[in-house]
Order: sequence, then structure tokens, then C-alpha cells
Amino acid sequence: MKKVEIIIYMGLQDQFEEVLKEESIDEYIMIPRVLGRLKGREPNMDSHLWPGYFLFYCFCLEDDRYKNFRERLLEVKKDWGEEGFLATVGEIEERYRGIG
Repeated sequence: MKKVEIIIYMGLQDQFEEVLKEESIDEYIMIPRVLGRLKGREPNMDSHLWPGYFLFYCFCLEDDRYKNFRERLLEVKKDWGEEGFLATVGEIEERYRGIG
């Protein structure tokens, strides 16, 4: 199982959530208004000097579903131009659900 963490520019939220919907990823954590700077880009600090911010998504996927999601994400990235995203993926040994 994979843990996927993705940081996207705020302007891509609708397109990214459409990808999540198309890939039947309906369980995720989204942290709004993440500030920072990605390599080769101006900072996004949500200020008059550096407008904009990022969104952070975190979710788990089975290995076979991750492969399909990765291919889909690389496909739609072509339409996102300079904005892009930053993704990290790690292995999960165990997953616990504290709710129902």
C-alpha cells in the first residue's frame, strides 16, 4: 500500500479533485492554504508580494491503484502548464482506522 502526498497550486484544485473523483479516490485529507516555495518557482506566501498558496492532499492507495493514478496524474500534468505539483510516495506497513 502507498501513502501519497501531493502539493498543488491553489488554481489547480478543481482539476485535481476531478482526477480524484475519476480515480474513485474518495477518502483523503486536504489541508488548505499551505505556504512555501517549490524549486525554480517564486514563493507562494499568500501576500501582496508573493500571491497564491498551495493545497496539501494525503491519501492511501493499494499498489495496483497507485500505478493507474500515477499514470493519470502524469497525463493531466501536461494541461497544467507551469503550475504543476509536487508529489511524494511512501510505503505503508500498516494502516489503522480510528473511526467506525
